[in-house]
Amino acid sequence: MRLAFLEKSNIFIQILLTESKGAYDMRSCLLLLLLVSTVAFSQTFSFASPYNLQSGGTTIDVGYYAAPCVVDWDGDTLKDLILGQFSSGYIRFYKNEGSNDAPVFNSFSYLQADGVNITMASG
Repeated sequence: MRLAFLEKSNIFIQILLTESKGAYDMRSCLLLLLLVSTVAFSQTFSFASPYNLQSGGTTIDVGYYAAPCVVDWDGDTLKDLILGQFSSGYIRFYKNEGSNDAPVFNSFSYLQADGVNITMASG
């Protein structure tokens, strides 16, 4: 006998599986599948309303095909915004001057290597 545990939204479901010569009993497998699918598909999901990020009171806009990445870039434990620009290939760095829960971006600088703006080929 083996016990299988399924965790979904902090609810634990315990299912007893019987083993017969190395293969699980078909009824137990079907029961497990039924319970997993019921728990997985009975959840409702909701998303917060979308909003535009701002920098210095202006909506951040790099044109089309933006490539954002949220990461602690400068090691201060605050998540900064790295944003690629498709048309010019530059990579913008927005320092988070707020908190991780309420980030504040006031300005940006271009990422550089040896004093030269880093660019990625576009297109």
